[in-house]
Amino acid sequence: AQTLGIRRWPVVPGDPHPNQYRISVDGRQSWFGQCGVESLALCWLFPGKSVQIESPCLDCGGPMRIVVRDGVILSRDPEEIVIYVDIPIGQWSKDWPFT
Repeated sequence: AQTLGIRRWPVVPGDPHPNQYRISVDGRQSWFGQCGVESLALCWLFPGKSVQIESPCLDCGGPMRIVVRDGVILSRDPEEIVIYVDIPIGQWSKDWPFT
């Protein structure tokens, strides 16, 4: 199993406004993420629970779904999901809102 290295996030997680990053916890869709990376980080707010993130691919529009629990990726569809950030990770903390 793969493990996510995201354990802390310096901003208030989630987005109160409906958007393309739909987040379900134990099958209940009530949350939205601000971006794909933040959506994955939200799993730490729900220890022991399955967190499902659904979003269209921002490149082709195809559906994507990933399920995580306690930082472990349980499933992903399609298998070749990737996250792309156009800023080197070493520079993220220099400007969190922009990153």
